[in-house]
Amino acid sequence: MPLRFCLECKNFEDRVEIDGVALCAKGHNPRISCPEFQDRFEGMRVTISRTHFCLECKNFEDRVEIDGVALCAKGHNPRISCPEFQDRVTDIFYAYIYRAYLYSIGETDEGKKYFEERFSRKLSPQELAYILLAEYFNLNLDYLDFCRCWGIVSRIYRQKIPSISEILDAALERFNKHGERTDLKKAFLDIIYSVKTPREVAEAISSGLYRG
Repeated sequence: MPLRFCLECKNFEDRVEIDGVALCAKGHNPRISCPEFQDRFEGMRVTISRTHFCLECKNFEDRVEIDGVALCAKGHNPRISCPEFQDRVTDIFYAYIYRAYLYSIGETDEGKKYFEERFSRKLSPQELAYILLAEYFNLNLDYLDFCRCWGIVSRIYRQKIPSISEILDAALERFNKHGERTDLKKAFLDIIYSVKTPREVAEAISSGLYRG
């Protein structure tokens, strides 16, 4: 059974850009296997990106189990290509980078046991951060989402997680200069498996050796 983090739940509220925090709309402390966990990605991982139905939008409120209706929080009639469409999936990077930061400073060990069993060894806080980001890039979300989100929050995390920032900066620069996507899942896993150091990975990305 896959590990389910709060950041994958519909109740998770990412307010990093607003007031620097991420929290649960239900008031729970961050944990795994929450009894009120609702998969925010259910049925959306294979969505065709150009088809923007209301049910793929953050403004969509599914109240079928409550009063038998589904509606738009903005009061719109259900339709495609809504001018206020906000993709539910595009901002998930913020949650992953925040969790990676918490791992790196030892502020959480949520999921540590699972990852240590999976990799068959003890893992340092920094390694847990690398693994979580490898998990993010394994979701195969739109690469442009990562570029947009990292471009926004890099100023927040550049001092906090320097080795990770160097890697992500290199990937973003490669994309901006050459239109080239980086296989960041492989990049982070190479660090975990001691194939390269974080600095060597960043240099290799800058040289175009991790083309996705």
